[in-house]
Amino acid sequence: MVQYGTFAEYIVLSESYLALRPQSVSWEEAAGIPLVGVTAYQSLFDAGQLQSGQTVLILGASGGVGSLDL
Repeated sequence: MVQYGTFAEYIVLSESYLALRPQSVSWEEAAGIPLVGVTAYQSLFDAGQLQSGQTVLILGASGGVGSLDL
């Protein structure tokens, strides 16, 4: 778990925390993906307790989290 280094110029961490940035995604877009991705995941699975095989209908998903499309 990464705990420190938010404002550090350099940080050492396991490569399991890293992912390649697709060339079609800008650095700015890539920087926002973790926040909206985790928010969407937590909304569905942690707060919503969505289980395998269940279906969910999402209405009004026009913001950053709702429009995440990779």
